[in-house]
Amino acid sequence: MHQQGPVPTKKAKMDGDQNGGYAYVPSEKIVNPKTSLVFALKEEVGTLHEALKVFKDNGINLTHIESRPADSQSSHFEFFVDCTGTKDKLDPVLKKLEEKAEKIKVFAGENEEGKLISSPF
Repeated sequence: MHQQGPVPTKKAKMDGDQNGGYAYVPSEKIVNPKTSLVFALKEEVGTLHEALKVFKDNGINLTHIESRPADSQSSHFEFFVDCTGTKDKLDPVLKKLEEKAEKIKVFAGENEEGKLISSPF
């Protein structure tokens, strides 16, 4: 696998951040924009499979996934996901995921210009 060097960055104010937050964002166009989100699923046979299938069916590549027991409900697990895609491509995924998940929170994403957006949805 070919490893790329560091991406040149610049300091930028995060859109929608009322606390005046800044982040270092790429100064070049991103080829594969990424978004981070977390969703909670009830612990039942097949629920994770069905949720991940939504990403697959919409051509969204998952680049990282973690799980942990949900703090609020012992019968649920939370899944933290990094995936490729911009708001336009992820909108249908989130709509379908809302039917399966107890909660969904989008943390950050990049638009097609590589600009960091704190709440793309």
